[in-house]
Amino acid sequence: MIAPAWALWRRAAPPARERRSFRPNCQILDTRKTTPGLRFLEKYAVKAGGGENHRLALWDMYLVKDNHIRAAGGLTAAVDRIARTRQADLLLEVEVESAEQLKEALRPEVDRILIDNRPVAEVKTAVAAVDAWCRTHPSDSPRKPPGAKRWPEIEVSGGITLDTVREYATTGVDYISVGAITHSAPFGAQSATHERRPIPSASRRSALRRIRSASAV
Repeated sequence: MIAPAWALWRRAAPPARERRSFRPNCQILDTRKTTPGLRFLEKYAVKAGGGENHRLALWDMYLVKDNHIRAAGGLTAAVDRIARTRQADLLLEVEVESAEQLKEALRPEVDRILIDNRPVAEVKTAVAAVDAWCRTHPSDSPRKPPGAKRWPEIEVSGGITLDTVREYATTGVDYISVGAITHSAPFGAQSATHERRPIPSASRRSALRRIRSASAV
């Protein structure tokens, strides 16, 4: 179990250091793509490496993705269904794949917008659109934390690597989620070899005296 955790720490640390070097307010997130039975260990390793956890499981955030949108008959319909039975303290995140979906997702009920598999130029355009909407629709959401610069927040994901994380962070997004931190962490060579070394005579005599004294009690 130590090897996977060490590998995840090594995987999370470089992108976390990279984004801190030029945009400290942008967080690197993992995803739910973890090894069966090792989720909590792997989530802990990501945090130890400087990343943050997206969510532990399905129960701690609403996430509307492309399949949900298709099944509900549209993004608006999907969000409306959640709103009818929503648990008020859980965040609602909506994945968008186009400018039209982004416009639909910009509504008070939505706490975070996920821009998936989009090039840097499109992400910059989306960030500008969200900021323009936020200026004319100031949020009073009880889920908005103090100091949040915008609400809804913006997350970007989809094939982002150490080579591209800087470009995406400079777009102004709040979060960058990288599934490869957990599902593709390379295993390093970890040795568990023990060496037997001779105990100096003085130390051996001292140890024997302590053992005899303990036995005599």
